[in-house]
Amino acid sequence: MAAQDDPTPWQIPPSVAQSSSSSPHPPPSSTPDSTNLATVPTLLGRGYFSHLGVVRRKPSRADAPPTASKSCSDKLALKQCTSVLSSLTALFVAPSPGLYLSSVVIPASQYNEAGWKRCFETRMNSVSNEDLRDWWAQTGGYGFYVLKAEVTEKEFEFSRRGIVETASEEKRKEVKMTASNLAVAWTLQGGVNEALVGGVRQGRKAFDAKGASLMSRRRMWETATQIAAALGDGQLTAAVSKRTYDEVKQCRLLEGRQRVKAKVRMEALKGWARNTGDGEFSL
Repeated sequence: MAAQDDPTPWQIPPSVAQSSSSSPHPPPSSTPDSTNLATVPTLLGRGYFSHLGVVRRKPSRADAPPTASKSCSDKLALKQCTSVLSSLTALFVAPSPGLYLSSVVIPASQYNEAGWKRCFETRMNSVSNEDLRDWWAQTGGYGFYVLKAEVTEKEFEFSRRGIVETASEEKRKEVKMTASNLAVAWTLQGGVNEALVGGVRQGRKAFDAKGASLMSRRRMWETATQIAAALGDGQLTAAVSKRTYDEVKQCRLLEGRQRVKAKVRMEALKGWARNTGDGEFSL
């Protein structure tokens, strides 16, 4: 918002408000900056920049199909309260201060102190104040941890800005960059070594269970069932032996995590529309 030549707030068009009111995930009833939250679920990342403190969705392009995927900053804000553990790993590892991000390295050219504090501190006041100390103590180890910015003047060699800066003057206008659908997953001890094309293991078809990455929810769930069986823990085995992935996430052992996420969405991350309908798969 601070970078705008004209900071006049955008008016919410009737078409946006109407599409929002019919959303299957209605937003909460109030917002930090008095935004009409009936419009929040349809706010694109770069749209309506003057409405501060509300959750944004991706992608930010106006012509892109609508999704319920959240911006990276909103996801990190939630991680301040739930830790880096996922639902499956939280069954085996108890949340602790050491499992929360302490800082993120930000290039100086992209850092805005006011925006950072608004995102990760100010709007989180409702779940980080001292009055909630007893409440957090009842969640099983979860808590709120401030995420700091470590600002650097260095530029990542392969960032868009880095590539343009290293190109010759006559070549800069010709530089075109597009996102790649290729990825490599690799670990030092050799536990993971796979090439992915569009998120699917190379040589496999999309939606083929055999093409699932070792880091996919399906494969992680399979590994969780094997670990639970090896441990011989009846509660863990019961938790991971549900019919669907969604049922695993709603198991009794994860009640503390569920309470934290629900409270943060309601109190701090206004307008968080849940991503539902993709967890009905079974092993």
